[in-house]
Amino acid sequence: MIEVIRVSAVAFLNTVPYIYGFDQIEKSDRFHIGMDTPSVCAHKLQDGKVDLGLAPVVVRDQLTEFHEVTDWGIGCDGAVGSVLMVSQKPIEDVDLVYLDPQSRTSNQLARIILEDHFQLNPTIALPGAQERVNFAAEAAYVLIGDRALAAHAAFPYIYDLGYLWKEMTGFPFVFARWVGSNLITDRTERDLSLGFELGMSAIPQLAERYQPLYGKVQVLDYLSNQIKYDLRDERFFAGQQAFLNRISLSETLTEKY
Repeated sequence: MIEVIRVSAVAFLNTVPYIYGFDQIEKSDRFHIGMDTPSVCAHKLQDGKVDLGLAPVVVRDQLTEFHEVTDWGIGCDGAVGSVLMVSQKPIEDVDLVYLDPQSRTSNQLARIILEDHFQLNPTIALPGAQERVNFAAEAAYVLIGDRALAAHAAFPYIYDLGYLWKEMTGFPFVFARWVGSNLITDRTERDLSLGFELGMSAIPQLAERYQPLYGKVQVLDYLSNQIKYDLRDERFFAGQQAFLNRISLSETLTEKY
């Protein structure tokens, strides 16, 4: 009997190569994949409801029963395109920033950018409040994933948080890494690595398939250049540690946003 491996992936365009990769693995039906937001993925991992998932880096240290699986994840080395702060006026003129209810990692990154790069201290609205407003002109908004990709055409002021992090620190940024429970054996990890490599090789075909769904978004460039999947380079570890160190230095950033 095949042992089922419960997986929490992320329901954004940037995980399409991974989903394709799962289908290429021998006995792929053992993987039962749920498509979630990053915050839901984090909760499922913390609650032991899945065996494998894309763990947001802000919760990685809390997942003591999990180990990192493969060298793959979601990162960027400069502009990422899908993790943004957007507004109708310059960020220096904004007094209120709404966080994104789907991602604590991106929210923490936005707050670091506001404090360290722009040296601003606007009022921060907690996740959930964003869903009750209609993009008011006086506020800025943290957006992630497909909603951020669509926002490029809707707002005059677009602040790419991956770009600003790289400009500020010189490091790439890591949003999430694959982690697994003890159910993920060395053999399964090798299968996953092979499947993910096949997913990366298929990006040109996947981009062609998904381009009609994303309008003016340049899907091939986004998947090939803006999103970084292979996180083996030591610079990604250095960038991840710089981010976590910065959070630990601030009482406000350690709040669970």
